[in-house]
Amino acid sequence: MIITVREMYQPRLNPGVELGRNVLGALGMGTGFTHMEWFLTPKGEAVFGEIGCRPGGGHIVDQMNYTSDIDLFREWARVACWGSFEAPTERKYNAGIIFKRAQGSGRITPHRGPRRLAAGGGEVVRRGAAPEARDEAQGLEADAALGRAT
Repeated sequence: MIITVREMYQPRLNPGVELGRNVLGALGMGTGFTHMEWFLTPKGEAVFGEIGCRPGGGHIVDQMNYTSDIDLFREWARVACWGSFEAPTERKYNAGIIFKRAQGSGRITPHRGPRRLAAGGGEVVRRGAAPEARDEAQGLEADAALGRAT
């Protein structure tokens, strides 16, 4: 599961935000599309995972679009062509993306998280077929479910 939060500047996440800014500064990144993975230890320490000078995979850009109600691909093109980012940067929603992934052989059975989100008033946006059960060989992309809530 990957999450984006409506309120990025909160005490629990500050170590990761600070780490991200330091890594981008150390690499001399001024502008561009990047993604960085970091993890919080149980003690609250931010630990670097990886950084890539490209949009993140696994539908992360779609998730960012749903978090802010914008189209980052359109804005990326606008910046590349005209040097102007015009979309609002307000984060309106918390969003999460869930992938069912098998370990070993067997069948994946349903996950109930998206139904719970919808029952609690959240919005569920499905990407892919999201079948009730499938063989693990069918791949990750078939079972992505993205949801958001305020």
